[in-house]
Amino acid sequence: LFIFFSSFFFSLPSFFSFLFFSSFPSFFSTLHSSLSLFSSFAFPFFLLLPSILLFLFFLPFYFLSFFFYPPSLLSLISFLPCFLFLSFFFFPLSFFSFLFLNQMELQKYEMIFTMVFSYESHYFYRDFF
Repeated sequence: LFIFFSSFFFSLPSFFSFLFFSSFPSFFSTLHSSLSLFSSFAFPFFLLLPSILLFLFFLPFYFLSFFFYPPSLLSLISFLPCFLFLSFFFFPLSFFSFLFLNQMELQKYEMIFTMVFSYESHYFYRDFF
């Protein structure tokens, strides 16, 4: 239970960042339109940064606790999926709220993904055959 609630607590920064950016669509679209293409593409991934930093900060303490408790491997196996699921659960919500705030942005990302995947698939099939 302690691992479960601590993992849920670590996922709260991503959830609150999702609430913040979905609450101010006009401010967010203005901010997003002023960014470059690389920054606008990488910006949603920074919503996950608080959870990653908390995870990296507390991970050594969990590994140190394994030396004092006998079921170390079992603790690691039970801890990691629980934490990863809860900390990354809200990230798709924040990412898709970022995309759906503006339909033009969604079309731009669809065009970028289509160009990248069609380019890669073209050279993959050419080299393969």
